[in-house]
Amino acid sequence: MSLDCAFPAQFAFSAPKKSFPNATDRNRLKRLMRESVRLQKTEFYKSLQEKNKEVVLLLSYHAKSIADFKTVDAAVTQLLKKKKKKKKKKKKKKKKKKLKKKKINFFLILKKIFKLFSF
Repeated sequence: MSLDCAFPAQFAFSAPKKSFPNATDRNRLKRLMRESVRLQKTEFYKSLQEKNKEVVLLLSYHAKSIADFKTVDAAVTQLLKKKKKKKKKKKKKKKKKKLKKKKINFFLILKKIFKLFSF
């Protein structure tokens, strides 16, 4: 199964209506995320093409307030670098880890199902 697309990655962006009832706020957040991805996608595409992989990513904004572009860009950069490097995991005993709270949390939706979309 492969993506019917000319690019190795497809992106979707979301901002919850419950946290941001005004459509203009949700649209602004999605524009900020979209712009950040646009600036970094060539490098991300190259790394995926080297590995001969295709991915589908959904970025969702889960902060309480609207952040500036620098903050959003830093979070998206961190997420894309994390996906780009994707280290080999050694089998170890599972330990519960406490999640650190951050101002902005980007979650990769379908994280457990990500392997289904990676080719």
